[in-house]
Amino acid sequence: MRRIFLIYLFLFGIFVNITLCQDPNFSNFEQNPLYYNPAFPGLVECMDFRVSHRNQWYELPGTFNTTLIGASIKLPPPLGCGILLASDEEGEGYLKTIFGGIGTSLSFKVDNNKTFSLGYMVKVNYKKIDWSKLEFDDQYDELYGKIYPTSFIPPQTDGRWFVDPLNLGFMFRYEFRQKQIRNPIKQPNLTIGYSLSHGTKPIQSLLGVDRLLEKKSVFHMNGLFWFNEKYGINPGIIYESQSDFETITFGSNLYFGPLYLSNWIRNKNFKSINLDSYIFGGGITSVGKQKYMLGLSYDFTLSKLKGGTNGTIELFLSAELTDKCLFKSKKKSKSYIKREREKSYKCPEEPWLERIKKRIKFA
Repeated sequence: MRRIFLIYLFLFGIFVNITLCQDPNFSNFEQNPLYYNPAFPGLVECMDFRVSHRNQWYELPGTFNTTLIGASIKLPPPLGCGILLASDEEGEGYLKTIFGGIGTSLSFKVDNNKTFSLGYMVKVNYKKIDWSKLEFDDQYDELYGKIYPTSFIPPQTDGRWFVDPLNLGFMFRYEFRQKQIRNPIKQPNLTIGYSLSHGTKPIQSLLGVDRLLEKKSVFHMNGLFWFNEKYGINPGIIYESQSDFETITFGSNLYFGPLYLSNWIRNKNFKSINLDSYIFGGGITSVGKQKYMLGLSYDFTLSKLKGGTNGTIELFLSAELTDKCLFKSKKKSKSYIKREREKSYKCPEEPWLERIKKRIKFA
């Protein structure tokens, strides 16, 4: 029993050492756009809400759970606002991380089809270790078990706050505008984006050792294409790079009326084939003036960890509200429209009828 515990503690120590300076990962990246790119609010019609919960490696002792809540709101043009709140728990509450972020976006609509968006976000992290739950080797006797106090002296504080002031993003969306599709929320589009997180590499340490949160680069692209009002496809790809950590995920969601299925593959790097997991999921969706989605996905581990960790379960809920704007654009009055039309129309110097009369006289 003691040997199993020590192995678990050793593995947990390695895991904490890595994750202290690495961001949580989500399987359904297309359902968490604000988490991966702060420029997303610039592409929102009115309001967008997302909730995701991830239970990673549920067969391991302890818990590795991450919950993420995101809201994107359209402000008076060209501004947008994004709010993030997340909780990450590792090892039965040994290590807890809570972080929040607030950002703004600036969007530029080139024409009816093309939109650019720039985003910026500030994040605040709080990390905490419950030292009372940790057990050490010097507390155990070979015969009687845990009977001794530990010589380990925990830090004076259980947790610390960290500020992450530099998170940038860029997104571009092209809408194809198919006439046969009447619902505006189903209009086919292609979105491309890039984001840079933790630009200042903030220090995150609980033991007095300077551990930097490394910069993270993300490139993503996804499209939405409808064959008709019922059937559609949502292909996508995302590349993530942070320190020595690198993944590329690609696949698609398939829509069949109110149901959808998702199939994704995650590879460990960009240069070679080194499969990490196969992600399969499904759920229900309702698309009208608003779009609601409820889905569940499962990661089948394909790497060397598949023997002891099994997979990962992820649940998400999203709501895209296209007609619930907090800041509605002012409608232009008829007199204003008439004046604008008169400015754009250049009248001839003389009425056409007068010109005809003059020609008749000279003739």
